[in-house]
Amino acid sequence: MIVVSIVFAPLLRIIDTIADGDFYLQAIAVDKEHDGKGVGTALMDSIEDKAIARGSARIVLDVSAQNEGARRLYERRGWIVASQWPKRMAIPGLRFLRMTKAF
Repeated sequence: MIVVSIVFAPLLRIIDTIADGDFYLQAIAVDKEHDGKGVGTALMDSIEDKAIARGSARIVLDVSAQNEGARRLYERRGWIVASQWPKRMAIPGLRFLRMTKAF
């Protein structure tokens, strides 16, 4: 259990960095057979509408730096990369980008 807590502690710290009032999108996925068919756009429209309806001024998510398709979708929709994690590569190949969009 100690190993699990050590490995996942950095991931839990990511969540602790979300500001009060931010709408945090924990996970979103589109099956590969539906890629490029507007499903991601429809999901993001719905999520952004929900964030606005709840009074959030900003929406936040973390995306794998290797997930270029998702990152491009978010950037086309006005999201920006605010930071990256981890600052030092603790686990080879593991890097996330914190992306935000203000309303």
